[in-house]
Amino acid sequence: MSEPQWTPAELDLLRHKAFLEELRKAPEDPGAAKPAKPAWQVVLESNATAALITVVIGGIAGQIISSSIQQRQKEREQALARYLELVKQKNATMLQIFDLAHQCLLVSDDAVRSWHPSFDPARYRGNASETNANSEQVRKMRESYNALDRRLRNEGACLGLQIGFATGDRPEVQAKWETAETMVRGYMDRAREMSESFREKGYDALTDRDVETSLQELKQRRPGVLKALREFSASVQTEPSAQP
Repeated sequence: MSEPQWTPAELDLLRHKAFLEELRKAPEDPGAAKPAKPAWQVVLESNATAALITVVIGGIAGQIISSSIQQRQKEREQALARYLELVKQKNATMLQIFDLAHQCLLVSDDAVRSWHPSFDPARYRGNASETNANSEQVRKMRESYNALDRRLRNEGACLGLQIGFATGDRPEVQAKWETAETMVRGYMDRAREMSESFREKGYDALTDRDVETSLQELKQRRPGVLKALREFSASVQTEPSAQP
């Protein structure tokens, strides 16, 4: 096979290419002068700058982490404050409810007891001071009943709303409160029926046994009222089950 024939221009191009390849492969002369680096590159490559960048980046990351932790802590504190406020409202409402229920039972008994023959004004004729004292006691007993009866009717629904808000409007709590309220109201209504019956008869026709029998009937109703109140209290104290 004959050697290829190159023109002078092609030969020059081949020689130039070979030179460039040789230059690329040639080892760098350690003694040769290197071109000066730009000032910004020198600064960036310095150890001090590297340390500074590390500190700055670390500081920024630390601030972000710290801010995130503080935010979560703030949210937890706010949630705890809201929870404690609800607990405070719940406890205050429960105390109000049980105080009201207890007073309703007491004044109901007293309203019936006020018709006992021992309170008959005729027994104190001739003694003005005792007559007045007796009349004042009877008046207070009956007025206390009327005041508590109005209070239960006026505040019952409001107390139900308050305890509902404090417990997250749980249906089981509302149902137990309605049952308890109905039991207390039924106790008072029965006492009023007894008192009205005694009023129609008058002291002259009443005996000790009449009043004591009525009080005994109320006493038998009391456990049912207390049970309803305990069940209501238990429903309030029971935490709702977690949703899946």
